[in-house]
Amino acid sequence: MKKKSYKIITVLLLAVCLFLSFSACKAGGNETHNGYTGEKIEVKPNPYTLSGTNVFEDGCYMLMDFETYWEVVQPVWGRSFGKVTMITDPEYVTHGKQSVKLEILGTEYWVGRNVQPLLYLETYNQYFQKKDFSDCDYLAFDIYNALDVDNWMRWSMGGVVADITLHPGWNNIKIDFESEQYADADISDVDSFWVFFNRGEVFEETQVFYLDNVRAHKKA
Repeated sequence: MKKKSYKIITVLLLAVCLFLSFSACKAGGNETHNGYTGEKIEVKPNPYTLSGTNVFEDGCYMLMDFETYWEVVQPVWGRSFGKVTMITDPEYVTHGKQSVKLEILGTEYWVGRNVQPLLYLETYNQYFQKKDFSDCDYLAFDIYNALDVDNWMRWSMGGVVADITLHPGWNNIKIDFESEQYADADISDVDSFWVFFNRGEVFEETQVFYLDNVRAHKKA
């Protein structure tokens, strides 16, 4: 009889635990309820699981505008890139209230050769979800070269690589999808784009850029 009593008590305890677990998961909007006290508990969403906003403004899909911290850490700043800082100085902002300051320090080696510091962004992420760019005629971004000499960057997207000269001051870069360079490129299923910069030791002083307003313009 004692063994049967123990079994009955065990089953009852398990039933109570399951009931409390379901009570704790009962949700109302962004609220859950404590299964013991019944009080409401506010649950903040994990920024890494937010759905993409796909902001469309002035005829453009906004890819990176750096208005929030999460938009800054969303890209991969690879190969010992350097420092990335949020900036609010209007002199270095072309859209919204913020841009990012890039200080290139990368001097990494891989398999016995130099590699370029890079920026890598997936086109399907928590803030922006668009892989098909066939409805766009160009992609553009604003980048400020703080050196007093020309500098270099390389853009890669849809299997097309473009070397770009960056003059001192603001550069309004336009990647033309209707150019001959993109004539045979498939931009209907783009997973990511890459931006490469000169290595840290190329210039005596640190390379500094300000990047803002990365956007894809929709065809009229």
